[in-house]
Amino acid sequence: MTGTVTLSIEIELGWSTPRTVSSQGPPLSTERATEREYLSRLLEKADEAGIEISVDIVGHLLEDSCSRDHSGPYTDGWFSVDPGTDRGTDPEFYAPDLIDQIKAADIEHEIGTHTYSHIH
Repeated sequence: MTGTVTLSIEIELGWSTPRTVSSQGPPLSTERATEREYLSRLLEKADEAGIEISVDIVGHLLEDSCSRDHSGPYTDGWFSVDPGTDRGTDPEFYAPDLIDQIKAADIEHEIGTHTYSHIH
């Protein structure tokens, strides 16, 4: 009998936490260096084991920058945490480099999006 492994992760970065610093410190590492490192380690191990990963990404992370002007049927305040800047200024809200990192892996991973943003 052949075993099956299903591995699914979500990448939300700044969209998963309120844009405030708690008494425990910021929710993400500086320049998201730790997050990039662990994603790299995970992808490396998946390559070694031949395991495909389904990666669900908050769609806004695909952007390199934005003006904070998003059309659509959103309620007032929906994008209140959106900094309306760019990857260099607020790397926790823009992460096309992480998607490039996933696409560059030896294994062809599934990349999907579960929403464009999150409301807090």
